[in-house]
Amino acid sequence: MVIQLPMSSTPAMVAYQRQMSRSPRMTKSLTAAVVGACGALLSSLLAGKPIDWKNVRTFFLWNFMSAGTIQHSWYSWLDARFVVSGAGFAALPTLLPKMAFDRLAFGPPWNALNLICVKLLNGDSMSSIMKNFRPQVRGGAAAGVVLFLLLLLLLLLPLALCSCCCCRR
Repeated sequence: MVIQLPMSSTPAMVAYQRQMSRSPRMTKSLTAAVVGACGALLSSLLAGKPIDWKNVRTFFLWNFMSAGTIQHSWYSWLDARFVVSGAGFAALPTLLPKMAFDRLAFGPPWNALNLICVKLLNGDSMSSIMKNFRPQVRGGAAAGVVLFLLLLLLLLLPLALCSCCCCRR
């Protein structure tokens, strides 16, 4: 599935979408790798610190290895089992179970895997990772649940307000 972006008619986006249809996993892997490396660069620059090239390499490698394979496979599996129908608010009854399953079933183990692999790629020892593992993973899992609940609130609040006042007929 190729998502049409607002600037989808530019030559670069046409080429990108063509590449996505030809080789989605590799395209997603390279895209995620570049975005991860840029994020690490931007983080250093915004913090006013020297660029940590080891960190840039780590995020490039991990995003390349994980996004195209694990996430592509996960979202393909999810799409096959949770078919979203309708558009806008009409899609909510079919979209919310998919979002909930993604955030609550996939989120916590995915965050734990990310934490371990990024730290290992960055040269940390497994014993040093495990010292802080539980608090970091627990915090990540809690953040995933909070994020899902906030998103749910943001999606449902306009619908509730609309059905209460302006859209009644």
